Amino acid sequence: MADQIIKYNSERAKYFGPDRILGSRDAAHLINDFGFLTIGMD
Repeated sequence: MADQIIKYNSERAKYFGPDRILGSRDAAHLINDFGFLTIGMD
């Protein structure tokens, strides 16, 4: 539940770091946050 709230608030990168896999530099959490902000789910 907490993960869904953080995702909805576009704060995954804030709490989990920018990468889905630590050190992979994939920026998945940043991309996810930006996507939710873009469609207005903030």
